[in-house]
Amino acid sequence: MSYPPQIESLCSVLQELPGIIKVDASHTPLHDIKVKDMSLVPYGDLPHAAIRRTDGGLAAEALGQLFITFSPTLESWRTLEFLSWQVRDWSRSGHNVQIRTRGLPPMVGETIQLGSSLRVVIEFFVAGLDSDPQRLLREMDQFATDLGRSLRLYGLDWHGSSVKKREKSA
Repeated sequence: MSYPPQIESLCSVLQELPGIIKVDASHTPLHDIKVKDMSLVPYGDLPHAAIRRTDGGLAAEALGQLFITFSPTLESWRTLEFLSWQVRDWSRSGHNVQIRTRGLPPMVGETIQLGSSLRVVIEFFVAGLDSDPQRLLREMDQFATDLGRSLRLYGLDWHGSSVKKREKSA
């Protein structure tokens, strides 16, 4: 799937992190989402509690979602910890962003999904798109920039079995 350049950039930064297998993105306008519709299958991947708290989507609001698939490794666990910190820090600075997990039913018919459907979802809630339609893309682009900056600032390498400070290049 082809994404706008800002989303491609964010997906590229994420896919360079240890343990990340795949990153998918989606965009959902929330302004017409009603709480009574939340139990319907097309709305299954939306953040139900957040939408219920506002009694549906806000006017001119959209949700940008990143679905991240991890390998079952220690490196993935550390990447998840780093991303969780980055999202927490960003949220504390005033951005409407959150991170959560998503799993599918353990079985569908005879197909076992347990152990293969877990994804981590980073979600960006952005309102005011009626006056600034590019705001969601800029928000996600800024997250990519800040994530890259954090990775350089801390200079940690968690490939393998330990976490080490990278040596500074001359």
